[in-house]
Amino acid sequence: MSLIINTNSIATQTRNYLATNQSNLQRSLGRLASGSRIVKPSDDAGGLAVGNKLTATLNRNVRAQQNVSNSISFLQVQDGALASVGKILDRMSELKTMSLDVTKNTTDIANYNSEFNQLQDQLANIRDEKFNGINLFTQGRNDLTVYTVENGDALIDSTSVQTEVVTVNVDATDGASAADYVVTVNGTDYTHTATAADTAAAVAGALEDLVTAAGISGLTATDNTDGTFTLTGTAGTNFSVKASTVDSTGGISVENTGGKVTVELSREGVFRQDTNGKGLITSGGLDLTVNATGSNNLSDYTVDDFVNFIQEAATARATNGAQMSRLEQSSALLTTNQANIESARSRLMDVDIATESTQFAKHNILVQSSAAMLAQANQGQQGLLQLIQG
Repeated sequence: MSLIINTNSIATQTRNYLATNQSNLQRSLGRLASGSRIVKPSDDAGGLAVGNKLTATLNRNVRAQQNVSNSISFLQVQDGALASVGKILDRMSELKTMSLDVTKNTTDIANYNSEFNQLQDQLANIRDEKFNGINLFTQGRNDLTVYTVENGDALIDSTSVQTEVVTVNVDATDGASAADYVVTVNGTDYTHTATAADTAAAVAGALEDLVTAAGISGLTATDNTDGTFTLTGTAGTNFSVKASTVDSTGGISVENTGGKVTVELSREGVFRQDTNGKGLITSGGLDLTVNATGSNNLSDYTVDDFVNFIQEAATARATNGAQMSRLEQSSALLTTNQANIESARSRLMDVDIATESTQFAKHNILVQSSAAMLAQANQGQQGLLQLIQG
């Protein structure tokens, strides 16, 4: 082995070991200090990317839980209002029955009407109740949509379905009349012609023309010659379809591969504006919440009207309970998902203290050992001085 002065390769190698061990020691110190397995992106680039996405999912999950909880609170307040409505209607029905007593004179009936009118005003007050500035009830169809998953706005809802294949049934039975329904495509109405099959063919043709004119690729409409037509997208191409029923005998129905991710909080309840005996409106158009001078007294209603009113209030409260039950289950699922996602994120991002403390002790010893050996390597060249000095 040659004896040289200008180059000390052993010291260089030892210095490299010292640098490596020092770097490992610093990494262990960083992990133990931060509690994170990934201190810098180079530690685990892929794991960092997945961990960041899981963190965002967790944050959305927490907010979704808050949204669902707030919706449950809304329903609870609404249920309290509906309970009051039920009691008021019950009392109104008693007043109506008492007013039919032939032994009651005009003054007695007027007293009953006085209480009845006060209860009408209270119903009107309940109708205008709000929760955080949002009406508990509306007089028309105006539900509140609550997403029950953390990424609900990117998924389908209960009326708009994203799918690759959808079959539309123009009519369940053949031979319906033109008055039964109207199918509208891009603003053009297609009424029932001779048979459901004819209508399906007309609508399928209109959709094909619409797709062609719009330059849409990967979507075809096929007439099945049996009163149905099928919309088909190429593999991986989704599209949205909305279907609505015009009445009980006609309309269009959609078979799809989707599912609901929302709960519609009904605010229509007993205060909707109908004239078909629904809500608090009689078939004659009288609104029970209106206390009008000279009208809307007990004599304007029948016992059957109050039976219907009470039934509608009970149905509204049952609907409220069903929606609340659904949201409670959604909240439970979100809570479970949160725990599971947190565990998955922890396995990627959090440091195992027991393991890392062992690594720290090893790297600490190696750094001290490397430093000592570097000192020895540097001293090794001093032996050459003896040869030079003779």
